[in-house]
Amino acid sequence: MATNVEVGDEITTLTFTDVDGRETPLADYIGERSVVLVVTRGNTDPICPFCTTQTSRLISNYPQFAERDAEVLVVYPIEHGSDRDRLDAFLEATKQRLDD
Repeated sequence: MATNVEVGDEITTLTFTDVDGRETPLADYIGERSVVLVVTRGNTDPICPFCTTQTSRLISNYPQFAERDAEVLVVYPIEHGSDRDRLDAFLEATKQRLDD
């Protein structure tokens, strides 16, 4: 199975903010292990059931990714830090899907 193992220079400059507010450069992961980068829609009205389902499945299957030396990064786009409640709502909906 072919993969896109060649990483372009542009992607290595991406930096994300984690759920604790810390900046996390994507470059920290590149070259260390395989990276599965998932960018959700960021829909909040209502919270996207497809994104929460996909994310909960990634969480529940994370041990299988780790066995394959892969890190999963899920990006939930918000425009400003003041939109934090949107992220919190997404995380809560995702956790509820894990229980289903």
